[in-house]
Amino acid sequence: MNTDTPPMKTITWKELWPKQKLIAAEKAHSLAAEALTQAERALCRIDVDPSARCVAIQEEIEEISKDYWTKEGIEEGHWGRVRNTTEEERDQIDSRREQLEQALSHAATEHENTRPARLAALEKKTARRKDALVEARHELDSVKTRVEMASNYNAPGPIHVYGTLSEAIWAICPVHIESNQLGETYAQVEGARIRITGNASLTTIPPTSLSWVPKSSQHPEAATPALEIFAHIVYIEDADRILIRGKPNAQVQASHQLSGQAAAYARAFGSLEDALRHYVDELRALESIDISDGKPLPLLGEVVRDACRKTAADTVGNPKFLPGQRRLSDGQIYKLVGTCWRVFLDAPWEESTEGSYALLKYLCTRDETPSFFSYGTHGHFGFRVLTPEHEWITGEIYCPPEYLSPTEGPELEVINRPLGQDWLAELGPVKFLIRGKTSRS
Repeated sequence: MNTDTPPMKTITWKELWPKQKLIAAEKAHSLAAEALTQAERALCRIDVDPSARCVAIQEEIEEISKDYWTKEGIEEGHWGRVRNTTEEERDQIDSRREQLEQALSHAATEHENTRPARLAALEKKTARRKDALVEARHELDSVKTRVEMASNYNAPGPIHVYGTLSEAIWAICPVHIESNQLGETYAQVEGARIRITGNASLTTIPPTSLSWVPKSSQHPEAATPALEIFAHIVYIEDADRILIRGKPNAQVQASHQLSGQAAAYARAFGSLEDALRHYVDELRALESIDISDGKPLPLLGEVVRDACRKTAADTVGNPKFLPGQRRLSDGQIYKLVGTCWRVFLDAPWEESTEGSYALLKYLCTRDETPSFFSYGTHGHFGFRVLTPEHEWITGEIYCPPEYLSPTEGPELEVINRPLGQDWLAELGPVKFLIRGKTSRS
């Protein structure tokens, strides 16, 4: 069976924002400017230009006059001057001309009477076209910026394509599941944190106090429906929008060289955080999510429940981090972890052993007695060792309950490695954290 993840659909910036969009925006702006010019010209000529009716009547008068003088042409001969029209024809032409003159006067009066309404209409038309030009200018500036940003050789990517925002949410919103020392489980997604109830198998999730314990096959990281690397930039097909996280996490920034670039692109194209805000608010309105029932939940609630159920199913056979460990004395704790503690201290020194870790080994192998205390999770303890300078070396121990109180130390090699400014020592399943900085309190 092929278990490979199918390739995600992607699209390029230049496919979404080709230069043709800029050309179209420039043309729209030019047309808007020309339309405004025509409206302003008509407004300026409101008292100069006659109405269409006046123009038509005037043209008819001129045509009648032309016909009249063509017919009235005077011929001269040996018999003298002769007129080509009869008196009846001249009377008809004069009558028609008089009617047209009266109609022209009436049309001119009507044109003047309608001036306020026409003026108001032209002013509204001019205002609309001014607004349209402003909008076209804004759109041109926006398109120009986007096309230029899309053409940058270092534009962030890849852009992952989803049909709808709801479809994208299932793929791009990673769910982080954590527990506390009281055994309470919480899920966090898109900055919203919510209590999880209804399934005891989630006790396989390490509490936040043990976040320093490395993840392993026994203690897998909380399941999530998405790879976070795909979560920073998406294209939503039905909305024809690119959405970008304005504040991607450090992993995404390092992988895609985003840094401050993400915020600029989010402002120009669209903020993924803004698009998700409604769904996040819906999730925050819930008091908790019971993953054992099937009642309808808001979209992000469904995403959280699905991730929690998957985690519960995938880790059902894993060791559990059991809450409720009571406060124990130094002697009681030493009985539980003393054997492993001695193996840890007696392990051979390494060239890289230095700082607080080296001082801890030096003091404790010379009979400096540590002070132990317990955390709320079974097998989780803390220690303090006082240095000659009256500073405390501090750290933690995690020993899975099944490895407590061994009759003899495990025959395992202690593996040391730096953990930020601290040190981590691993004796098989037993872990030791030594903080790099000492403390006076």
